[in-house]
Amino acid sequence: MGELVSPNHRFGNIEVRVAERTLLSYRTVPWIVPLNVLGKPGDLASLGPASRLPFRLQRECFRMLCAVTVGRPGHYGLPAPTDQLWDRFVISDRGIREALKSGRVTARPAVAAFEGGCAVFSEGARPEPIDAVIFATGYERRYPLLDQVPPGSQSLSESLPFLLFHPTDCSLAYVSEAIAPCGAWSIFLEQGRAIAAFYAAEQRSSRRAAEFNLRRSLASPDVKGQWYQKEDGFHVDAGRYLRTLRTLSTWLSDGRPAPGLSL
Repeated sequence: MGELVSPNHRFGNIEVRVAERTLLSYRTVPWIVPLNVLGKPGDLASLGPASRLPFRLQRECFRMLCAVTVGRPGHYGLPAPTDQLWDRFVISDRGIREALKSGRVTARPAVAAFEGGCAVFSEGARPEPIDAVIFATGYERRYPLLDQVPPGSQSLSESLPFLLFHPTDCSLAYVSEAIAPCGAWSIFLEQGRAIAAFYAAEQRSSRRAAEFNLRRSLASPDVKGQWYQKEDGFHVDAGRYLRTLRTLSTWLSDGRPAPGLSL
């Protein structure tokens, strides 16, 4: 993204005071979805009764909602996404659609190189002079005392039971950032409860803690479902993950067995 929007223009909730023009470079065209659904925040919709509908029905209903509320990408300067909705993480519309439609932000394909103070783009777009670049490249996950994925595990997410616990060390747990179409706090809450339930079970010498430790190397329940098939295992179906964590907490607290959790 190169920042080169006239003074005092607004981009969403952010007032741009310096740049004369803003370019948005993309490698993969994202789906832009409404911030609110039927007057409620979108994350509440993702955790409501509709979250228990079959995934394909959820996706088709939301795709139609996006078509009505956000419109076709071509109307605001983006090509159509090549991925299905929710194959990858989506972008909530916090002003980007209107900024693209008004020309305050201009979309450009991926940057191929920087030459002579210009950004050179792929797909034949003309070079653009730029003064500053903001790299939105994401980040790399690293967890202290977990230097490498244990042998036999295919990924970091698969090596952490329930995306929380160390695969071999009973004294370690991580409140990992599971990514879902909702606010993170509800997930952090249930993750914290599950971790607390395990250590409480261990403190009272419950057989559930011992049973859990024997099964750390087994595969965790599927908390992704059909969501985010092109993203890593930390991208989850929020409703499924929350229900799984609640059931785990109940089981660790000597509640009813949870056969669906492979425990």
